[in-house]
Amino acid sequence: MSNKSQFSLPTSSYEVITKILHAYVLCGDKPATLQEVSSKAGLNKTQVSGNNAFLSSIGLLEGGKQKTLTSRGKNLALAIANKLQADIASAWSSALMDAEPTKAVLEMIKVQNGVIKKDLSGKIAQSLKLPASKSAQTKTGINALIEIATRAGVLEESGDKYVFCAWAEGAPAKQAGGDQATQGGAKAGTHESVPKAKAAAPIVPPPLPQSALPGVHIDVQIHVAADAKPEQIDQIFASLAKHLYQRG
Repeated sequence: MSNKSQFSLPTSSYEVITKILHAYVLCGDKPATLQEVSSKAGLNKTQVSGNNAFLSSIGLLEGGKQKTLTSRGKNLALAIANKLQADIASAWSSALMDAEPTKAVLEMIKVQNGVIKKDLSGKIAQSLKLPASKSAQTKTGINALIEIATRAGVLEESGDKYVFCAWAEGAPAKQAGGDQATQGGAKAGTHESVPKAKAAAPIVPPPLPQSALPGVHIDVQIHVAADAKPEQIDQIFASLAKHLYQRG
C-alpha cells in the first residue's frame, strides 16, 4: 500500500501510461532501464520517468533506477497487452482502492454522493492537498486519474456528476470497459468484474397444427311425438337451422 506523502500524479494521458506498462512486460521479469522501456514504448525517457513515479505510488512498479513490475502491475500489463478489458478494469480498481491517496479521493466522491463534473478536478486537487492554482501538468495528471477510475469502473458519469460505484467495495460487480469476456490472462486484486446474469426469457411453446387441436362434437337428439303434424316437424327443423347454422 502506498504512503500518501509519496503519491505522484500521472504526467501523461491514459494511453501513454498503458504503453509504458505494456513496455515493462515486454522487458521481462528483470529490472529495466529507462532507455529499455522508452525504446519499447516508443516514448522519450522523460515521459517514462514522470509516469514511473505515479505507477510506483499505486503499487504497480518497484525498484530504484531500474524498475520492474510488481505482481499486480504484471497482471495489469498482461491484460493491457492482450486487450482483456475485464481484467484491465479489475486490476486498475484494485490498485486505486488499495493506494491510500486514490482511495481517499474515491471515498470523498462517495461521501459527497457524487461530484459535479466541472468541480471534480478541484475536489481531487483538494483531497490530494495540491496547490489551489493548478499547472497544466497537474490538470493533465488529474484528468488521467479520472479516466483511469472511469475505465476501472469505480467512477461513472451520472447526469452532470461523477459518482462512486458501489461494486468497488464488494457489491455485485459491474463490468467496465465493454463486453469482451476474460480469457485466461491476468486476474488481479479482489475487485474483479462479474457481469450480472440476464433474466431468462419466458418459454413460449410453438402453436399446435390445426390437426392437433382438440375438437368438440355435439350430438343433438330430437324426440317427436307420434301424433305430431308435418308442419310441426317442419317448424322444429327450421328452428334448428336458425339457431345452429344461422340460417333463415
